Amino acid sequence: MGELYGKERYAASVVVHIQNFVRDGPVNNYVGSRSLTENLRLVPSQRLRKVRAADFTPEKIFAGLQGCERAVPDAYWEMIPAMLRERVGYIETVCN
Repeated sequence: MGELYGKERYAASVVVHIQNFVRDGPVNNYVGSRSLTENLRLVPSQRLRKVRAADFTPEKIFAGLQGCERAVPDAYWEMIPAMLRERVGYIETVCN
């Protein structure tokens, strides 16, 4: 693969770091603790059911953004649904 420039370089770096979407780390939201994982454990289970049932298809996620496809590389558009699926899976793991 040749050298990447601009948006392609950014998209490649984002895709490479997809595993960081579910890592625990300090959060600065002043709710519960400073740990993302510990804060997730504080969420009532009935609210988590709504997250599990949410429709994270690209059609729903990107509704209203038609015509903006060229604003960012294809890898970015593909990464967003993957990121959401990873995060929902993480929520289920932490909260079960």
